[in-house]
Order: sequence, then structure tokens, then C-alpha cells
Amino acid sequence: MESSAWDRVGAGGLGLPEPPATLADEIRTLSTDHWGTREGTYALRGLKTFADEFERREHPGDYVLAGLEDAATNAPAIQYLLAYGNLGLFVEADVYEGRARVLLERVARLQGAYIAAAADGLVTDRLIVSHSAFGHQRWWTLGEHEDGGPDGVQGASAWLAVTTGRDV
Repeated sequence: MESSAWDRVGAGGLGLPEPPATLADEIRTLSTDHWGTREGTYALRGLKTFADEFERREHPGDYVLAGLEDAATNAPAIQYLLAYGNLGLFVEADVYEGRARVLLERVARLQGAYIAAAADGLVTDRLIVSHSAFGHQRWWTLGEHEDGGPDGVQGASAWLAVTTGRDV
């Protein structure tokens, strides 16, 4: 079996989406429970801060970050943050009972489908998804066809399927 970018830095087995190829070789261990391509970040659980930064185009270019942190007291979570071209994914998944794996599999499908659709010219709008399994779930687009909704990854996936006519 081929090793993933996450396996190479000790984050394998978390069910994280495989990052875009241009970022995969740049992933490194940032601290005990943080991995990615962006140095100097604070706690990853502040999804809104990262999403707002991406929306304002104030982020430092393409990056991927992942971590294990408590979202609240006794609420461990896996965070996955991706800023890649016009796609911003800021996700926090509950680690209990396999819920993280289900959500992260959906994130991986959305990520792959959006990147492929953008490469084929089927989407040009920026897509931003801020999705916490502990509450806040939102998605929105910026560009010619602004849209959005409260369903996070699921809503963004439905929008992309309708927009492109492709399964997500």
C-alpha cells in the first residue's frame, strides 16, 4: 500500500483527506499534534478566523494544516484546514465513534470534486466551507454566482453537484 503524505509525518490513521499533490511533499510535523505546510499558526480550532482570513484573501497562499486538539472540555477533535486556489476548507471533526472518518471522507470527496471541476473550468467561484461537528456549519461562494447555506460540507457538496452536474 502506498504511503500517504500524512503517514510520512506520523499523522496517518486519522482519516485525513490526502492533500493536493503540490502541497503533499511540503507537509511536516509542526508540533506534537499539528502537521502541515504553514508555520506559526495558533490553535487550529479557531475555524472562523482561518475562514475569514481566506475570504479576505489575507492568507499566506496555499496551505494545508491538520491537528488534534480539544474543541471543548473532554471533546477531542481532528482539525483539517486547506487553502488551495479558490477552495477553503476549515473542518473540525469529533473523534468519537468513527464520526470523524465519515465527515473527513465527505471532505475528501468535496475537495477532489472541486479541484477537478475547477481544473475543467466548471467552477470559478471561490468556495469556503467552515464546518465544526460541535456546532457551526456553513458554506458560501464568492464570485459571479454567490450562494451559501448552513449545512457545511453537505451543503457545499450538494451545491457543487448541481453546479457541475457531477457526483460529489
